[in-house]
Amino acid sequence: MTDAAYDKDIDNGPDNGNDAALKRSMYAAAVNMLALREHSEKELRDKLIRKFANRAALDEVISRLIAQGYLSDSRFAETAVRHYAGKGYGPGRIRMELRKRGVNPEEQEAVQNLSADDFIARARDLAARKYGSIAEMDFKQKRRALAFLARRGFSGEQCLRALSMSDEDFGADM
Repeated sequence: MTDAAYDKDIDNGPDNGNDAALKRSMYAAAVNMLALREHSEKELRDKLIRKFANRAALDEVISRLIAQGYLSDSRFAETAVRHYAGKGYGPGRIRMELRKRGVNPEEQEAVQNLSADDFIARARDLAARKYGSIAEMDFKQKRRALAFLARRGFSGEQCLRALSMSDEDFGADM
């Protein structure tokens, strides 16, 4: 539906007038926010309610954005997973960030699309960049690296596998 069709649809509603103008400006603000980056439904709701403080109009605008395909929690989740994985976070931290932004667990399928081996390789790379060669680490350094990786959201198994495998297992010269 184009913006003009949306305006016409609002103006023909039972409560046209100031409410229609409010919905148009709320819709325009929402589209502008979504043009800058993906948002979850919760994030967008929170931003719009702070700016406009009209929940009835907000529900209609959000419904329109979802129907038009401008707002999608699953698309937001895919974008967020790529972003946080690229920053070196593990699956636990990524899931936490998605929950914090209001993405339902059913919508978090994008986290499962990354394989455990990908996360192990990322964990190994992070540890090697921060602490040097994994093969030359002593017990104390490995303990610190394990704690560092756990804080980044990697599971215990992923941390242990990343620090226990030899460089030849990964085919890399560290």
